[in-house]
Amino acid sequence: MTAPGETTDTVIIGTGMGAITAARLLQDNRGDKIVMIEAHSTPGGMTHEFHRSGGGHHWAFASGLHYLGKPDSGLGMLDTVRYLTGDRIQWQDLPDRYDIFEWENGQIGLRSGHDALEHDLIQEFPDEAAGLRRYLRRSLPKAARGLVAINIANSLPPSMRRLALPVVARLFPLALRTTRDVIEDHVQAPELRAALSFQWGDYGKSPVHTAFGFHATIAMHYANGATYPIGGPGRIGVKALDMIRQAGGEIRAGQRVVEVLVRENRARGVRVIDPTSGRDYVIEAKAVVSGIGARRTAELLPPPLGPELLADLEPLGRNISCCILFLGLNGDPATLGFDGANHWVFEGLDQDVAGAAMPGEGPLYLSFGSAKDPAARSHSLEIMALTDPAHFDKWASLTDARADAFYTAEKARIAARILERVDARYPGFADLVQHAEVATPLTFGTYQRSADGAFYGLPASAARLRHPLASPRWPVQGLTLAGQDAMTPGILGAAAGGVRAAGVMLGRDRSAALISQIAASAKQPMRKGEPWNGFLKILRREVESPTVTSFILGMPEGERLPFSWKPGQFLTLHAPIPPKTTLRSYTISSAQSGDDSTLRLTIKAQPGGRVSNWLHNELQENDLIEVAGPFGSFTFAPGEAERLVLIGGGVGVTPMAAILDDLAQRKAITHVSALFAFRREDEVLFGRDTAQWRAAIPQLDLHVVVSDSTSDWSGESGRIDAAMLSRLVPDISKAQVHVCGPEGLMDALIAILPDLGVEPDAIRTERFTAGTRDENRGDAKRISVTFARQRRAVEGAVGATLL
Repeated sequence: MTAPGETTDTVIIGTGMGAITAARLLQDNRGDKIVMIEAHSTPGGMTHEFHRSGGGHHWAFASGLHYLGKPDSGLGMLDTVRYLTGDRIQWQDLPDRYDIFEWENGQIGLRSGHDALEHDLIQEFPDEAAGLRRYLRRSLPKAARGLVAINIANSLPPSMRRLALPVVARLFPLALRTTRDVIEDHVQAPELRAALSFQWGDYGKSPVHTAFGFHATIAMHYANGATYPIGGPGRIGVKALDMIRQAGGEIRAGQRVVEVLVRENRARGVRVIDPTSGRDYVIEAKAVVSGIGARRTAELLPPPLGPELLADLEPLGRNISCCILFLGLNGDPATLGFDGANHWVFEGLDQDVAGAAMPGEGPLYLSFGSAKDPAARSHSLEIMALTDPAHFDKWASLTDARADAFYTAEKARIAARILERVDARYPGFADLVQHAEVATPLTFGTYQRSADGAFYGLPASAARLRHPLASPRWPVQGLTLAGQDAMTPGILGAAAGGVRAAGVMLGRDRSAALISQIAASAKQPMRKGEPWNGFLKILRREVESPTVTSFILGMPEGERLPFSWKPGQFLTLHAPIPPKTTLRSYTISSAQSGDDSTLRLTIKAQPGGRVSNWLHNELQENDLIEVAGPFGSFTFAPGEAERLVLIGGGVGVTPMAAILDDLAQRKAITHVSALFAFRREDEVLFGRDTAQWRAAIPQLDLHVVVSDSTSDWSGESGRIDAAMLSRLVPDISKAQVHVCGPEGLMDALIAILPDLGVEPDAIRTERFTAGTRDENRGDAKRISVTFARQRRAVEGAVGATLL
């Protein structure tokens, strides 16, 4: 029995890249109210990552995205990722030779840039120069254009499609020929033929089965090399979905669409089941977009339509799948010569024989995610072994194949065989392995819900290019297909399918206009004052005291910082301490310099402090750390007050240091009295900066106060009290007072300042500790926090997180 229906403009099945792209474009161009339904507990499709821990390591594994073409490549779809994420992803380029083809007698690396690649290959195969030039300069780009043209023709209304498709096919015959035939027409050497064709693993079946247009598209996409998202591919899905939420969209994970509702040959919505609660409900919609592939979409349609469409798709056959061995390493694979390039390991040169091999015996693709990602803290590797999913049909009907002893044994055999092969080629490799687990086509069927576990969708054949269901335009009105099957295989192919789907839905196929829109808005500048989230590099460490270190941070490639901050604001650091990432906030202790390329965080290693001690012990120069911010209102700008008093204790002086840095750079004429309090002389911070501050701020009166001083100390001694303030700051009642430091200092000063004539609204405070949980509890059982901007109150039990 279904619950009463909800209503929305567009409901989208799935949260992969095709679904995300269609959702975002419909929001931006039509203002659609979007509801996205995801069967997996974690949305994001094949950008999804998962984590494992062991032996002090915390490994991150990519489920589907292992590299992307550089943004200036011939078919650079990276603009789409930038558009979807608000250009909030940072990128790390792979080595110049980003894809390395290996066989028993040698290896050939594909070099970034067609000119460089052409030069390398001609040097190695001089007799093939003419065919190579013709292949790289003419055949690849023309076939890639042909694939786009054929896909567009195939997605026209039926009457126009019947006229246009034969014409386009005659204009671009190369796109429809097999990859093997085209390459064999251009070059003769078996090694060169294999080197030009081995990337078929990026889109599906071996060269004898695939249309050259698909292969050309992949080759052109990587024309200028490859890149990888810093922090891992999971950030792409997270940030893109955040953009959809910000525009009013809703994402529901762990929900399963069981039927597309069709009345009078029009999609009217979907029926959804929540497997956890058993809730069965309907979402009515003006339009339905499916990002889960042609076969899975047909399965959701009622009979006789659904079974008829499945029968129509049957002649296309099954696509290839793979087993993936996820390895957590206990050492650096660079010791064996790996540098972040992808390694494609084949037993021989015959690509078509390789494509029919048993699991673990065919081509192996080695992707060192930790070597590609400078933010990775532990070394990891994914090894993809391409295989026919039919090998696993015997277990496909089981409710839980993992409980089957024979399936478990087969996974163990595959893992052992893959390790044996890699270790034989790279002796010592097996010694680096600490954690291993295998995913099979059944795994992809379970988590990605791909038909047969074929994660690339429909086979990349010439027949697919002519098939009317391999298109965004489906026979059911109001139902549109997005994703790989609407355009080309792969994550960016799925995004292109999302563009095509939105283009068809917006009328008169506005795909070309949408591509221009994406390119124009791909690099979206941050709004002034908007918080930033990304990775900064530790440029150097500066010891301030026995327990305090300053970390000088900048962008990974040395460019300007992409955000600005006010002196006194803080950054939130994401410390990846297993088993989870922990957040801590630290004040920026420097003002923005003239080149805006660095900032300083000054951090004390607190006794028993989980994060602060990790930062001191683990974070070294050239490491990357994720940060968010800036945040906070404990700031001061010239003109706010004629007189300013800064009182800080211990690391509570860090916001004061930033304020003084800012006043010094501005040559501000504000009258400033500063009292920096420390327990011992060796704990005094920013001593090297005081001379600069005094020289640049004419009206600065700075006092360093040490409570447990020795006879050698020549500065102020004791604790800051009313008498000391009256003596050192006689006109404090006329000033704006900033106070920051330990609890005892804060409490004492808040009690003292009103007695000295300081008005309450002239006092600004920031506490560096919040007291212990017991100290803050009192007799309360529950607390309520109101978020002013959202006008939303959240209640929670005392002692529990509000997140």
